[in-house]
Amino acid sequence: MRREWRWALAAVAALTVGATCAEPYARVAAPYYGLVADLLAQWHPWRIDEVVVADDPNGRAVLRMTGEVFQRRGDPSPAARMVVRIQVGEAIEVPIVFWTVLLMWPATTIRHRLLHVAVGVPVFLGLEGITTGCQLVYAMPKAVALSLGDHDLVTSWDRWSRFLGDSGRLALALAAALLAISVAKRLQSRSRANRVAAA
Repeated sequence: MRREWRWALAAVAALTVGATCAEPYARVAAPYYGLVADLLAQWHPWRIDEVVVADDPNGRAVLRMTGEVFQRRGDPSPAARMVVRIQVGEAIEVPIVFWTVLLMWPATTIRHRLLHVAVGVPVFLGLEGITTGCQLVYAMPKAVALSLGDHDLVTSWDRWSRFLGDSGRLALALAAALLAISVAKRLQSRSRANRVAAA
């Protein structure tokens, strides 16, 4: 099969998976997003209560994070309670692009393909953390600033969220997939050189 047709079929398959599996994927990934949000909260005056898949007021499935913000770390009572929602369709964009590129990239053997996947897993986890994980908490610093009386602050979290919303998440997914492929190829070349030197 010609390479162009393979990529076209892969794109159709990816769109189909994205349309049908967005909610199940979000449910599986929600605990990881919660872990990322908890990790980020360790260094900020926030507390994350939960990250779950739920229905929004219009009955659509969303990834919902609830938490509390404090004016300062150690305050006994929160300044505000936060609810952040992300459409499940947005949550599956990154894995669809990342894994489609990674798995469709030419590999000479099954071993090389498995090496792509092995390198891809930690890269993907980091990618999910800096995209969907960060988008879930982007409003928290703004709420802290508002509670302190700063109504005009534009935080770096705001800028990052806007970048992700303006196709930044897709660009990052593509770049991360190419990074994983590059690292896998380097490991493959090093392994081949070691075998030649040993012979």
